Amino acid sequence: MNKATAQNVLQFWFAAKKAAFGPSHNTTKLAEILTEPRLSDWRSESIGAKQEALIIAYEHEMEVRAVEVDPDNPDQATITAFVREQRTYTKEDSPIDDRTDELVLNYSVVREAGQWKIKNW
Repeated sequence: MNKATAQNVLQFWFAAKKAAFGPSHNTTKLAEILTEPRLSDWRSESIGAKQEALIIAYEHEMEVRAVEVDPDNPDQATITAFVREQRTYTKEDSPIDDRTDELVLNYSVVREAGQWKIKNW
């Protein structure tokens, strides 16, 4: 795990989140980038949004600031990243809210079957 790999992991996560909360509410990519406990949480959130006819459009800017691999287990790491997330909420084709957050997040990642996945943040 290095900064380039970390950036790819986070970009995949953002793409999966966009798909899960977009018009199709497609959750298939969530399982490719998330592991428990976050996987169940985000699937449930997407299903709930679909039931409420809620669409969330995301735009992300991100900078990986650090990557720390667990010295005792090379299949675990922490990615520290600055994330700027813009969200536009639409319900039944009507915009209802816009929000922007700027956060520094620590993502706990694990390598499962050769694939890095986000476990928590």
